[in-house]
Amino acid sequence: MAQMFRNAASFNQPLADWDTSSLSSVIYMFQNAAAFNQVLKDWDTGSLSGGGSKFMFMGATAFLGANTNCGLRKNVKHAACTGTSTTYDRSESATSGPPKAWEITPPSLLPPPSPPASASPVTEPPRTPSSSASASPPGEDVDSGDTSDEFADSGATSLRAMFSTAVVAVAAALLLSDLG
Repeated sequence: MAQMFRNAASFNQPLADWDTSSLSSVIYMFQNAAAFNQVLKDWDTGSLSGGGSKFMFMGATAFLGANTNCGLRKNVKHAACTGTSTTYDRSESATSGPPKAWEITPPSLLPPPSPPASASPVTEPPRTPSSSASASPPGEDVDSGDTSDEFADSGATSLRAMFSTAVVAVAAALLLSDLG
């Protein structure tokens, strides 16, 4: 079942009643299954080979956001993991299984939700010249000798915007090439 739901971003179906007693590997099983958030604590994973559940939940953002890996040594004192009589299976990494290493994090322990991202970037309003500036006919470049140009930073602002757009485009291209 290794990589079975890998990159199935919208997958979120119940799997609790599956017979998992003879599994040997669930490596990357839910990698990038961002919507997946089902309870798997009752899965029998005793037959998994060493490292057979490595990175099982890597990129499963809904699952990782709602559950705590109590099998990870640094989490043994986490509030979601204490106060129960459960003995958690050892886990190799923050995104690894086995499922019996995980505990549902009570809502009171979850971080507050992030504010939604703005749909459009915030831009500065266009600057207008002061009323003391003299208007010149179109096409004429008049040097008044005044070095305090009201538009001095508009070129820098445009350059920053172009650079930001280029960085986003390159990042998107790299991400798409990794997914392909």
